[in-house]
Amino acid sequence: MKDKELLTLLEEDYLKELINVSFGLAASIIGDMLSTKAELMIPKVGIYPIEKLHSVVDDHMSKGDETMLIKQFFQSSLNGDAYFMLPRSDASRLAKLLFKKEAVDEKEIECVAIEITNILTSACIGQMAQMSSARTIFLPPEIIKHERLLSLGSEELKNFTQFMLVETKLNLESEGIKGQMLILIGEGVLGIILSGMPKI
Repeated sequence: MKDKELLTLLEEDYLKELINVSFGLAASIIGDMLSTKAELMIPKVGIYPIEKLHSVVDDHMSKGDETMLIKQFFQSSLNGDAYFMLPRSDASRLAKLLFKKEAVDEKEIECVAIEITNILTSACIGQMAQMSSARTIFLPPEIIKHERLLSLGSEELKNFTQFMLVETKLNLESEGIKGQMLILIGEGVLGIILSGMPKI
């Protein structure tokens, strides 16, 4: 599957660097929250046509482990939907670190998944908005069933033409947490994001 067909190498490098900078800030916040050293690895970034959403989501669902899907809506000239996919076992490990106990309940697992999503998407979208001089408003994240995303039809997706897939790994002192972010964007939004590229 071609995931970079909509980007030149320079555009891909720019997006990767943009997201990497935002993830540096996010890692610092997450590390403080969990009282441990945190590092987000350099992300993989791809832009896909919206028609490939279902197959890409299906491919990245954790095999043998339930995947939590957290949605965050943002609104501005960059309006769209952001989704963070996080294996439930990883969310449980994060919750144990946050709450400093060996056993955590469902509410605590969901709490940490929502908070991590809020930090990552706010930092990532915020950096894109800043570089393209756009103001962005975020709505609170919510956990949804991944079937809801996989079952989205043409009507629900009619305002989107592309989506960005960002893959990263959160390295903590004792944990490696993998996650993927999906950012659904409409016509012209990618151009706005790339407008902050330095002119060569």
